[in-house]
Amino acid sequence: MKALKSNASWLTRLKGGLQKTRKNLVGQLTEVFKRYPSLDEKLWENIEEILLYADVGVQATLTIVERLRQAVYEEK
Repeated sequence: MKALKSNASWLTRLKGGLQKTRKNLVGQLTEVFKRYPSLDEKLWENIEEILLYADVGVQATLTIVERLRQAVYEEK
């Protein structure tokens, strides 16, 4: 029974940590878009930096930014 409580506690902490990370990441990205309303190179660099600091990983960051760039290009 104690192991079941321990697992539930761990899962609760994990969910809380992920919610905090998501909130922080979204907040940082929102601020970047406010600071750089035009889609210039500085904006893309800041997005990359935020994702890397969020420990998304290098390959995932590059993929995300490339797909965002493509989506913006296709919208123009």
